[in-house]
Amino acid sequence: GGRGVGGSGGGGAARRFNSMLDVASKSADVGAAGRVLAAMSAEGVAPDVATYSILMSMYGKAGRIEDVEKAFAEMKAAGVRPNAFTMSALIEALGKAGRIERADEVFREMDAMGVQKNVVACNAMINALVKKGRIAKAFQLASVMEASPDLKCDVVTYGTLIDACSKSRQLDKAFELLAKMHARSIRPNRVCYASLIDGCGKAKRADRAFDVLNQMKADGISPDIFAFNALIDACGRSRQLDRAFAVFDEVLLNGLSPDKVTFNALISASGRARDLKKALDVFNIMTLGFSILPDRHTFNALIDACGKAENTEQAWQFFSHMQSQGVRPCAVTYNALIDACGRTHQLDLALETVSHMFTNSVKPDQYTLNTLVAACVRCGDLSRAFDCVAEMRATHGIRPDEVTYNTLIDALFRAGEHAQAWGLLEEMKRAGFRPSRITFHSLNARNQTPPAPAAGAGSAAPVAVPAGTFVPGAPFVPSGNFEA
Repeated sequence: GGRGVGGSGGGGAARRFNSMLDVASKSADVGAAGRVLAAMSAEGVAPDVATYSILMSMYGKAGRIEDVEKAFAEMKAAGVRPNAFTMSALIEALGKAGRIERADEVFREMDAMGVQKNVVACNAMINALVKKGRIAKAFQLASVMEASPDLKCDVVTYGTLIDACSKSRQLDKAFELLAKMHARSIRPNRVCYASLIDGCGKAKRADRAFDVLNQMKADGISPDIFAFNALIDACGRSRQLDRAFAVFDEVLLNGLSPDKVTFNALISASGRARDLKKALDVFNIMTLGFSILPDRHTFNALIDACGKAENTEQAWQFFSHMQSQGVRPCAVTYNALIDACGRTHQLDLALETVSHMFTNSVKPDQYTLNTLVAACVRCGDLSRAFDCVAEMRATHGIRPDEVTYNTLIDALFRAGEHAQAWGLLEEMKRAGFRPSRITFHSLNARNQTPPAPAAGAGSAAPVAVPAGTFVPGAPFVPSGNFEA
């Protein structure tokens, strides 16, 4: 049996140290927490369930999962029985560390340990599940909670699910959850509304995002900077630049302080609208008017805006400025530079940018491949496009996706290389991808029908692609097989 709350040192003494430990935990001061534990030990006061729970919560928030597990093991070894708060702290820490299987194991162990599951533990498990993209399982747990007389879903439960649906483009489901909250007299908080606005933005539904803001105000909740930032981003994604700046005006009128995210969203919105002047104006207001230092997202948005305005020179100037400020470029930075080079038909510079990326140990991503392929296509060099696909796959394990296939198939049809285009289309379908509307438009515009299969040919045979080069008007043979 356990020694109970307070252990052998007595409840009062433990509570005094736990109060100090709680202060250290809230300020994320691990060193101070260590000193409190040392003082407890010196006075012969044994840690109790609250001590361990506070420690585990602090370590979890600091991302120190091994220390969380160590504290939990020490707790069990000392015979101190965990409570629901302890288990919630452990599940939350495991979820944050991406250890979903272990989190699920701990959650299931609660019954066997005689620790009754509470809403906090269930919410921690739901949060862990959505972090790993297991939204369906998170909904299953929420359904169990709804059916239980002791585990009623609260604003945290619904807020977590709304955010998960918004991020995964399940907007209708997110709004169903909001309606359920209203039906159950659970008042949505600012986080719920900001998540919904963000989801509307990702779905390019700016009008619906404004509806959410109006509903938020009607519910008596004043929008905060997070909601307004999400709304500016929604306007940007829908290319409604004037509305984005009108929202910024409302931020100022409401006496809120715009932050880095606000200005980054405005720069990004300006870039999407191909208005480089406004992007530069926002940058000046941000740095000179509000004394806010730019971060990597700021520079990425500026470089992207320069690229979309076909101002490669200024894009590289911002890249130099970024490095001089000690801001490390990432894949998004290089992708924006590659795109800028492609738009201005500077393919050699685009390829040099990729080399620069590798030299600086920046790992390319799927968008790097697709941006590079698009640059090759813009410059009329299909041979290099296929070479890039083969190299990215061999060197970095990046395989062509739906966008890669659609870009290349459309380019082949435009170049009159119909047989190769049809072959690649079949390969794309075998890879599990669907042709886009652009691809179908290419087929319809050229009245293309698939070539008849050769006698005895199997429909699932891979496309033959021996090495070759592209010569306009001549049969094009890519230098690598995507399916190899």
